[in-house]
Formats: sequence, C-alpha cells, structure tokens
Amino acid sequence: MNTKNITQEKLLIIAREILLNDGFTSFSIRNIAKKANVSIGSIYKYFPTKNDILITITAQSWNRILSLINSQENSSFKETIINIFTVLKDETTPIDGVLNHHNLFNSNDNINAKKMMFEYQKKIKLIIKTSLINEKDSKTKIDDELLENITNLIFDTLVNDVYKNTKNYLTLIDLITKY
Repeated sequence: MNTKNITQEKLLIIAREILLNDGFTSFSIRNIAKKANVSIGSIYKYFPTKNDILITITAQSWNRILSLINSQENSSFKETIINIFTVLKDETTPIDGVLNHHNLFNSNDNINAKKMMFEYQKKIKLIIKTSLINEKDSKTKIDDELLENITNLIFDTLVNDVYKNTKNYLTLIDLITKY
C-alpha cells in the first residue's frame, strides 16, 4: 500500500465514486483507502469517521443544489418552484442523491448532520417563501403562520415528487397562483 499524501478533495471524489458505482453497502474507509491506494490512516487524517465523509459529500451536493437554484433568474413564483424541482430532480439519483444521504443521517441519528440538513432545507424554504411573498404581494397579503405552512407544504411536496417521480407540485402551484 502506498503511503503517499492524498488531498481531502481527491478522497471525496473517490468516496463519491464508490457511492455512485458500488452503492452505500460498499462505502467504507477500507474501500476508500484501497481505491485511493493509501493507508487507512491517511483517510483518518481528514475524516474521523465514515459519516464525516458522507456529511462532507452531502454538504457539497446541497451547495451545488443551492448554487444552481440561485443561478437561475426566475421572474415568477411558478418558474422558481419549477426550477427548484428540476434542480432537486437532476441532482438526486438513487444512490448519490443528497436527499438519500439526508435520510441516512436521520436514520443514524447524527445530530450534526441533521442540523446541517436542516440549514440547507431552511435556505431552500427561504427561496420558496420569498418567491411566494413576491407573487402574493400584488394580490393578497398572507399572514406569517399561513405563509410558513404553505412554504413547508411546497417544500415537502417537491421532495416527495422527487422521490416518487411525480409532479404534484404543479397542481399546488396552480392552486396557489389562483388564490
């Protein structure tokens, strides 16, 4: 085994490849070290646990999602929601998807990972809420509690649609824009 130095970024690339090509069951420090041709200790230099690698990969995915969402010029509420759905759908695959990793954290009861996922979800919900406010300001004022509930409903519907490969969010958009 080679004891060469390896960068954290290279390890993350290899770890992501293992997730994509071999699945979560093959995702281990030992397999990452083997594929990187480094000692296990070289990995522990950057990541104390396998979960820390997964958290970093997932954070990169969320950052990519937020960057893609924010890069779009959306002039309407409907365009914003369609863009969010499209980005979530495109960035989520059965093995590598950020939403899949989020569920792993919930099942593993990892408090730091849950906190991080909550923060990323909060950022997307803020985009939804801002778009909804901008859409509704010209039509109707919405009280804060209702606004929060609608935002959560939209986000939950988007995530559910990504998982189930449905487009219920379109009906929700039509309903919201009509009233």
